[in-house]
Amino acid sequence: MHDDGAAERRHWNDRYSSKGHGEHGPSEFLVKYSRLLPRTGIALDIACGTGENALFLANYLDIVGVDISDVAIDIANQGVTSTKPRHQVSFVNADAREMLANEDVEKYDLVTCINFFEPAIIDDVKRVLKRSGTVIIQAYTTLDERMATSTRMQPLLVTDTTYFEPAMFGSYWIMVHEIENFIDKAGLHRQRANMLARKP
Repeated sequence: MHDDGAAERRHWNDRYSSKGHGEHGPSEFLVKYSRLLPRTGIALDIACGTGENALFLANYLDIVGVDISDVAIDIANQGVTSTKPRHQVSFVNADAREMLANEDVEKYDLVTCINFFEPAIIDDVKRVLKRSGTVIIQAYTTLDERMATSTRMQPLLVTDTTYFEPAMFGSYWIMVHEIENFIDKAGLHRQRANMLARKP
């Protein structure tokens, strides 16, 4: 793992070691549009954290969750034991960027990036997604009052509400593309751009 990856692992291990971090249930966006999810095959959940989204997806198809934090993966594996999902679940402790770069072409029927977005991985996301496969991305925007103040997160924020479609997924069938606004417990205005698209 490169030095930046090691630092990132330490950062997220510290975050997931704090009480209550990651205990939020599956993404509301994922639940809201679950009718559009594939019902067979295998999914990849990138930056799966403590596994809430992956365990929800396991109601529909087999799932591989990958996260750089070994603390998060340990918690995710505990979730598998306690929830007994319908489909097979496998959690991998790895840097998702490195894992994606080494995955087979057109391997997955669904790829999700929930609260994680790096433009550099998009080509690999599209490469590992099967034809007619589904991709879901949920990313914070520059109008998110919490993330916009983070020098670490600023390069990863979506700067345009139409960013996903023309810049990266122009040939895909964009089934859902919306802006989600909410107020967090600290009273800050939060904003995410959500997209669900199908590969041609």
